[in-house]
Amino acid sequence: MHRSNELQGSIIDIPEYSSDAYLNFDIIYDYYVDILIYIEDTSKLFIYEVIFRRMLGNRIKYENIIPTGGKPKLLELHQLSQKQTTKPCLFIADMDFDFILFENSLVRSNNFLYLKRYSIENYLVDHLSGASFVNGRTDIGLENCKSRIDFNQWIKALQYDYRQLLIMFMLVQKLGLGIPNTVQKAEFFIKDNSWQMDRKKILKYYQLIKDFTKAKNTLKIKEAIKIIKRDLDHLYKEDSWRLLPGKQLLRIFQRYLLEHSDRGTISDRDFINILVANCDLSELDYIKSKVEELVSVVDSDANNATAG
Repeated sequence: MHRSNELQGSIIDIPEYSSDAYLNFDIIYDYYVDILIYIEDTSKLFIYEVIFRRMLGNRIKYENIIPTGGKPKLLELHQLSQKQTTKPCLFIADMDFDFILFENSLVRSNNFLYLKRYSIENYLVDHLSGASFVNGRTDIGLENCKSRIDFNQWIKALQYDYRQLLIMFMLVQKLGLGIPNTVQKAEFFIKDNSWQMDRKKILKYYQLIKDFTKAKNTLKIKEAIKIIKRDLDHLYKEDSWRLLPGKQLLRIFQRYLLEHSDRGTISDRDFINILVANCDLSELDYIKSKVEELVSVVDSDANNATAG
């Protein structure tokens, strides 16, 4: 059975397996993989593939990165894997808003890893990938492009403008209001011909939430907002940009960089390909370390068994 996944205008045919079949990959790949890596979404597969190739090269054999079709399936497979797999497995989940909204239900396991940013797309947005993109359009030198885009100042300003929107997104999810939030395109919240936030659009979204909650318990809503703000400040006071929904952040970054280059156009896929090939991998060292740790434990056990 297959499912079609539409991504950036193309159709990618991704096999859909039963839970047992997903976990039986360790049998199929037994002789030529060191570890099995499971991720959430099919739409992020090529990003992970490039990142892992850049991080690990040929030192660790992982053959395929396996998309599971979403966090619920990833969680299910992780639970089943504790009894059914022989190869080491690593399950990588998007951070989303889980550490604020679902802290009590987080998975605590050595082979289950939450990203330290909203999603893997967020790691493509940095000073190095941005400067590389602008340099390719302007040819003024990488260091000049770093100065031109002033990434740290830009991301700081963006997170300040995004704060109220993040709180609204989390409120919608916490109360289960059913209003589209993080899945909305960035254009729903930014100016038509700019990367900057559009206050009128944000106020319109806020009014939508108010209208939707008019008949609900006002005290409950106020208490929910209070808790969200408290946890947001406690956990992400200086770097709430980590929580910006990845696809929205990518679109805003794209527009920002085009304003600092030739104001031309570029396809989404080509833009992402440039970013993933040039982003700073040091921010993902914790994933690399976890892969090496899981593989080394198995290797050590095997060596001990042989010696015994």
